[in-house]
Amino acid sequence: MNILKAFFVITLIVYFNCSLSNGFSISNLPNEDLIRQSNDSNFKIWAVLVAGSNTWSNYRHQADVCHAYQVLIKHGVHPDNIITMMYDDIAHSKSNPTPGVIINIPGGVNVYSNITIDYRHSDVNKNNFMNVLKGDAALKAKGKKVLDSGPNDHVFVYFSDHGGAGVLCFPRNVITSAELNSTLQWMKANNRFGAMTLYIEACESGSMFKNILPQDESIFAVTASRPDESSYAIYFDDEREIYLADEFSINWLIDSDTEKSLVNETLEKQFTIVRSKTKKSTPQQFGDHSVRRLSVSQFQGDENADHSLFNSVPDTVINSISSVNAPIESLRRSILKRTDPIEKAALTAHLGTILAGRDYVNTTIRSIIGKLCQKGYCTNVDDIMETRVPLTNHQAYSELALQFHKSCFSLSTHRHTLSYLYAFANIIEDLAVRDKDKLNTISLALKLICKRYVGDHRFKAII
Repeated sequence: MNILKAFFVITLIVYFNCSLSNGFSISNLPNEDLIRQSNDSNFKIWAVLVAGSNTWSNYRHQADVCHAYQVLIKHGVHPDNIITMMYDDIAHSKSNPTPGVIINIPGGVNVYSNITIDYRHSDVNKNNFMNVLKGDAALKAKGKKVLDSGPNDHVFVYFSDHGGAGVLCFPRNVITSAELNSTLQWMKANNRFGAMTLYIEACESGSMFKNILPQDESIFAVTASRPDESSYAIYFDDEREIYLADEFSINWLIDSDTEKSLVNETLEKQFTIVRSKTKKSTPQQFGDHSVRRLSVSQFQGDENADHSLFNSVPDTVINSISSVNAPIESLRRSILKRTDPIEKAALTAHLGTILAGRDYVNTTIRSIIGKLCQKGYCTNVDDIMETRVPLTNHQAYSELALQFHKSCFSLSTHRHTLSYLYAFANIIEDLAVRDKDKLNTISLALKLICKRYVGDHRFKAII
């Protein structure tokens, strides 16, 4: 009997340790009511698909979203229940050698075909995204699509773009972890879903949910990377001279695409498959333990697919590179390809400008941190710049990050600055900022320092 008891205790320890390592807490036991309710099939599926970037260099984000749209349609999600947000400057770009065509793998089908885009250009922004999730009446009155989901419905959100510590980008603004999770909490409190799943493709995307997403509110989130890790671009295309996809995204998309039926595959199983296939970053899962036991079909469609979009898929490790370095590598390859000396010189000059911009950011942000330390908001520049403290105070950090975006560098335009946001998270955590006055003091200091040390610079976009 003692041996059996010992075995039982060891089994529990192993189970809970595994749960903790994947972002779940010991208190988060399976919600059998949720599972039973979801299996009753008395719900509609709603989806929000977002490509948060623009410009040709970010081709892959819109390609990912177009592919996601095709997968959901193929598995029977009603087009009226899919809301898409993408800038739509890729398919008909002058850089596109195949106008009207977007592909997501080498030699792939046109995933842009027949897609319905609900929010284009400047309408792709943080406020619209949050209001779409909330089912905003004002947007709806303007004839725009919003979530019209109810308390039993299942909501699937897929987002692909750039990110940094506690931040996701849109073309002209950013959404912070505090803002996103506040929106999710509003949705929960106002009965906007029975179960919700989010897939997030961005660098450091784990920071959007770690230490903030509740573990008992029927929300499950999967991210492309850890809070301190880049995501990866893949499939460099010689004809388009750009990366076609993101590694994490293409792995879940291909898994859902090649499965004739998604009914027998749980979210947990899809996560396991995707994590094993994603070699460069480390996908993470957060939130409600129970939701991952639901089938993928309950979020991506329960109809049998009569075909796969792709007959074969190249290895995702081929031509993979961190998203941070993707624009540099794309230009380098383009330069090597050129034979015309004038074109080669122009591209080389462009690469030089990007590298000079990065050097400027590297030096300037270190100076900003140095001045903050001189004013007593941190103790040592090296400690702040060379370590990464887990982000726990999301609200205070989010306000400081938004001040940086407003007063120092636009995070959505000067994307290289995203790589340094962790330093400001370190300051917030180091100071244990818990009151508004202290936060306001730091925020004002940052504003004044940036006014002096950033000022006007000649860089249009530091990527």
